Amino acid sequence: PDAPVEVIAYEDFQCSHCQRFNQEVKSSIMSDLVAPGLATFEFRHRFVIGPDSVRAGAAAECAADQGRFWEYHDALFAALIANPRAVNSGDFKNLASQIGLDTAAFNQCVDSDTHIEKMLREDNEARNAGVNATPTILINGQRYQDAFTPEAFKAAVEAAAGGR
Repeated sequence: PDAPVEVIAYEDFQCSHCQRFNQEVKSSIMSDLVAPGLATFEFRHRFVIGPDSVRAGAAAECAADQGRFWEYHDALFAALIANPRAVNSGDFKNLASQIGLDTAAFNQCVDSDTHIEKMLREDNEARNAGVNATPTILINGQRYQDAFTPEAFKAAVEAAAGGR
């Protein structure tokens, strides 16, 4: 909200580079940049792998309905690193149960394709804006082109904030 820097990450849950970004960089973004109020961090869907990516994104949005997007996001990336084929609704539902979501509400959401239209619209907007690969990271609207390391990323955000 009042943070001086806006970070937007366009990601695909099935993208191995996105999985690595989340393993190696995202936690430091949240602890070193978001928590102290230097930056906001927004996830946006960009589907480059295929239809299973859309289903995975929909499951994450169903977790968001319960206020648990980031927890599910992290668990889903970890699950897909462990088993890249864990991309069916049963896998998504098991993961929801493992992290303690209201499974009845989650299952109904997943089964009803509640978020598909919104996500496809978001994906189309990203494609039209030239986001053709994942992860694509924007810092205050500018494409981040440096190394995907916590140190390089923090330096870029601090520079965008005017050295704060």
